[in-house]
Amino acid sequence: MRARGVTLSFTLMGAGTTLAARDSQVPARIEFVGRFTTSVRDRPAPEEFPMGELAGEVELKGQPPTVVFRCDAASLKTLTEPPPEIPEEEADENPAFTPRSLDLKFGAAFEKLEAAEGQPTRLHLPKNAGTFRYLELVARLTVAGAVEADVAQNDVLDALIRIEPVQPYPFSL
Repeated sequence: MRARGVTLSFTLMGAGTTLAARDSQVPARIEFVGRFTTSVRDRPAPEEFPMGELAGEVELKGQPPTVVFRCDAASLKTLTEPPPEIPEEEADENPAFTPRSLDLKFGAAFEKLEAAEGQPTRLHLPKNAGTFRYLELVARLTVAGAVEADVAQNDVLDALIRIEPVQPYPFSL
């Protein structure tokens, strides 16, 4: 099973304030945060894990303005490196799960992002993700050190990462 459909893109929301500059590159960062939980009802509350980040520069071009994000190649490489294999002695603490990674697709705003020869760019889940059933993947955009789009302002990707047999009624989701 592969979870697909994680497409990164930008949306301009009116004439709000931004530290992104027209026709000038400004440092920017996109942080990925995974919220893992065992229940769809968020009880207990989801546990948040940093999943990685893309660093680079952002620029506003043209009229009306469009966003261009240029990624640092080392940042992309670090983000998409697979986690180390789980040692056999830790296998009971870290149940098997799928998907082990999410495909990252980049919208038109992203320049100079190249994955390995013909391979999709993937965001790998932490090795202990199998202890949870559900994942919400969110992102935070920081421009010139200021958060411009926090996780609550961005779309959420929901993924089932561990399938369990349905419990007899009454059951708890």
